Amino acid sequence: MEPVMFVMVMLLFMGWYISHETGKRLAVVRRQQLIVENGIRRRQAIRRAAARRRALLRRIALASTDGESLARYGRINVSVPILTKFFDEDQDLRPDFRLSRREIRSLLRMLPNMRDHGWGYTLDVLTFVYWLACGTSYRVVSEVFAVPRSTVHRMVHAIADDLISILLRVIHLPETGDLEAIGEGFCRLAGHSAFRKAVGAIDGCHIRLKPPEGVTRQ
Repeated sequence: MEPVMFVMVMLLFMGWYISHETGKRLAVVRRQQLIVENGIRRRQAIRRAAARRRALLRRIALASTDGESLARYGRINVSVPILTKFFDEDQDLRPDFRLSRREIRSLLRMLPNMRDHGWGYTLDVLTFVYWLACGTSYRVVSEVFAVPRSTVHRMVHAIADDLISILLRVIHLPETGDLEAIGEGFCRLAGHSAFRKAVGAIDGCHIRLKPPEGVTRQ
């Protein structure tokens, strides 16, 4: 094959390969966006139905109980040690929650608190963060916060749904036109072409590895 013809064939192949890989990456990103959007719409519909049921139950409760009973319902027990520490402004929360007090308050402000019943949204979030930070069972968390194990299960799933609902506000997925430039940026940072397909990073740390010398270095 003539050199000029060979170069032209290689250029055509490279162009096809790049467009093919870009198309696959775009399809993956779009599929992830659709999954998140469908999940958000589904949860919003569930919350609206639950809100209507709660409003009806609250009207029934107001008609059948006195105000004092309602005030006692779902009140946080501040005598629990973990909650005593939380409400003491001088205590460091990171050993138990792996988040500082300021970070927990920021999380509380960001999450969509649409509950008007139960144990209180602050307790829901604290229970979820503690469960996530310690990686322990619902039974242990229920003993720590002095709430039923079934309630811990509900709290964890409810706050997980709330976090998913604000996912796109916190994690910014790249636009389709920026994928190639972002991949090149990761490639330059890593010093390796394998990172050309990367489009983002969530947390993590850099661990330096010292490869052996010689042929095995590759």
